Amino acid sequence: MEKLDLYQRSLVDNYSDAELREEASRMARQIIRAGEIQLPEDADQALLLKETVAESIGLGLLEPLLEDESVTEIMVNGPDKVYIERFGQLQKSTACFTGNASLISVIERIVAPLGRRIDEGSPWWMHVCRMARG
Repeated sequence: MEKLDLYQRSLVDNYSDAELREEASRMARQIIRAGEIQLPEDADQALLLKETVAESIGLGLLEPLLEDESVTEIMVNGPDKVYIERFGQLQKSTACFTGNASLISVIERIVAPLGRRIDEGSPWWMHVCRMARG
């Protein structure tokens, strides 16, 4: 994840979303080919690459939920407290963030294009931190 977090690099300003995703996919494939990580033989490499890219530069576990047309609302109350509304019914999702850092990273990616920053001086930030801790 450290090698793929392109938002920590200057590339972000020069790449479109599609280019960022392609670069992250390329880097992930390169890491796998170089043997830097060992995958189980039965691992779905395409799914792993998609999830890794979503986690490192996208919206993580929110991406498949956003693509699901039956999901009308997504509510996140913490890394493992993700709720969705589907057909007017609220249900707890089986999806969960890998931890607080993952959740906060996604929140930062959501607010960055809006020109907003999240920092400890912001009351909203403190609310997000409390939610992330559960």
